[in-house]
Amino acid sequence: MTDHDEVFDEETDAMIQALGKLIDDYESKTAIICPTKLQQMDLCYAILKRLTKDYSGEVEFEFKPHEPLHSTGYISLKCDVLDFTDTKLFSRAVALADNVEITAMADNRSELSLTFYGLTKPIE
Repeated sequence: MTDHDEVFDEETDAMIQALGKLIDDYESKTAIICPTKLQQMDLCYAILKRLTKDYSGEVEFEFKPHEPLHSTGYISLKCDVLDFTDTKLFSRAVALADNVEITAMADNRSELSLTFYGLTKPIE
């Protein structure tokens, strides 16, 4: 390792530590649930369940409001093939999420992950 690499690593570690502290401070505040955002997450989940009800292969869902943090949540869908025939309905579902990722997994399946931010708001 060069001196430059060590300085970069130290700066990166310091930045990650500072970011972690900001998140901890934010998450430790008293907060109220944002019902509109939770309803959007529920609606997205219901739409995805409907769109995949006729899939012939195995479909795994995870619905995790308030994970990994109180203010965020996610929906994960894992299946052999992501094939949505009703593209308008699918587009409406993913538009409700704040972040959408599609990943090819090592077991030849696909994962659709939808993240929702702002499920709670701190009381200030």
